[in-house]
Amino acid sequence: MGMGCTTRRLPFFGRRSAGAAAFLMHIPKTAGTSLLALVEREYDRDDHCAIYPGWPEARGDVVGFAASRGGIRAVIGHFAYGLHEDPSLRPLLPPRPAYATILRDPARRVVSLYNYVAASDLPAHRAIVADHPTLEGFLDHPWARDAQAAFLLGDPPPAEEPEAALVARLACDFAAVGLAERFDESVVLIASTFGWRLDRRVAPRNVGRPSPGRLRFEDLDDRLVGRIREANRLDQFAHNFARDGFDARCAAVPGFRRRLERYRRAPALSD
Repeated sequence: MGMGCTTRRLPFFGRRSAGAAAFLMHIPKTAGTSLLALVEREYDRDDHCAIYPGWPEARGDVVGFAASRGGIRAVIGHFAYGLHEDPSLRPLLPPRPAYATILRDPARRVVSLYNYVAASDLPAHRAIVADHPTLEGFLDHPWARDAQAAFLLGDPPPAEEPEAALVARLACDFAAVGLAERFDESVVLIASTFGWRLDRRVAPRNVGRPSPGRLRFEDLDDRLVGRIREANRLDQFAHNFARDGFDARCAAVPGFRRRLERYRRAPALSD
């Protein structure tokens, strides 16, 4: 499945990466909290670390953690592509890490993010709401504009056109790409990539509960949904690309349907 790959990149889709360091990119509001629960079960405490709220804040702790243990098997958190090239972390990693992530329909992600920020008591979030009190106004904030594409492309982004860069990134530089809308299948795809046991099932977590002020995507008018999608054109492109190839990637995993059925019957992972 090397669509868009060049000789400088090797296709990852369909390739088992159990021996590589797992770089699990958690883009906010894409079911990453649920994936974190599985990572904490699949890896020993000394084998993995979480990067929250982001790499600049967590760099010292993560590098110190990895150095004290002679390496690291998995990282999960809010980091963009390219973390493996950070000079302070690179010497502590295997030659090439394997990235995985979950993408979400961009309009639904933005609505979910707005609800989260609007309900938060964090000063930084309160300041955002003060400047952008409505969902439509929130579209002026960087968090609500092509954030998934920004995570995927990294900083600085590739020099090529963003659509071409996204195709190359997703097709060649990621071991697995899941969809929040198909969470169970995404878990099995990622688990198969990294050789996880997957003996427990996890439901989507960190899901906002209904409240009087909470917006429902289904209640938005078409004009506003269109505005959200226009503000997230690259995110929509990336999600469409991942969605269109998702079934084929799952089918390429030996015994995928059997593993999926077994996962869905597994005992739930308790909080």
